[in-house]
Amino acid sequence: MIIDPSLFVPLFLRPPLLPGETEETRQNLKLESTHGHVYADVTLVENLELLPEMTSPMRNKRVIMKMKSSHGGITAKIVNPTYLPIDSV
Repeated sequence: MIIDPSLFVPLFLRPPLLPGETEETRQNLKLESTHGHVYADVTLVENLELLPEMTSPMRNKRVIMKMKSSHGGITAKIVNPTYLPIDSV
């Protein structure tokens, strides 16, 4: 899957916020499994052509991902070709 945090998603296409969640903490990707493994191949991209046109509040440069498995493993390959900063929690 490909994630571009600079794309604007209209409000009517977004799922409702979870309790305690804000627009700033909304997850870009959430993969959960109860009785199986989670496998993910994620590529982070940024549309550099749109960035000069976008004002600061419209431009989102962070990506929040959550991967969880209660009774299985997690294998994730995260490719960051634009060298966005990556923090691990």
